[in-house]
Amino acid sequence: MPEPLLFAKAFTIAMVASAFFVLAITKLRAVSATTLNLICVAAIAIGLGIGFWQIQLHWAWPAASALDRFLTIILPAVLIIELISTHRRVPVGMKWGMRLCLAMAAPRILIHQSVYLTDPDDGKLWQTNLSLLLCVGLIIGVWLSLDRLSRRIRDTVSIPLALCMSIQS
Repeated sequence: MPEPLLFAKAFTIAMVASAFFVLAITKLRAVSATTLNLICVAAIAIGLGIGFWQIQLHWAWPAASALDRFLTIILPAVLIIELISTHRRVPVGMKWGMRLCLAMAAPRILIHQSVYLTDPDDGKLWQTNLSLLLCVGLIIGVWLSLDRLSRRIRDTVSIPLALCMSIQS
C-alpha cells in the first residue's frame, strides 16, 4: 500500500520547487504571457521530476503498466505539446491538432494489453470503443477548459501557477 506521508512530502517538495521556479523568474523581470506559459511548462517538468525523485519512482522500459506508459509516453508528449504551444508563431490549428492527436491516442496507449482489449470476439467491442470515445471527449473538454481559463486572465501569475499545482496533484 502506498505510504501517504511519502506522497504528501513529495507533493509538497514538488509544489514548492515549481512555485519557487515560477516566482523567482517572474520576479526578476516583467515577462510576457508567452514567457510566463513557457516558465510554467518548465515548472511543471521540474516539479514532477523532483516529486518523482523524492518518491524514488523508477521507470520501466518497455512500459508494461498504464502508469509506466503514462509517465514515459503521455506526460512527456503533453509537456512537449504545451512547450510548442507557448510560441505565438505556432498557428492555433496546429496547436489544437497536436492536442487532438494526443487526446485520441492517450486512452488507447493507457489500456494497451489490458482486459479491455484482449478479446475483441467477446461482443463488447462497442463498449470498448464507447469508453475510448468518452475518454477522448473528456480529455479534450479538460484541455479546452484549461485553455479558456489561461486565456481569460493573461498577465497574472496566479492562474498559470494554479494550473501547475493542479496538474501535479
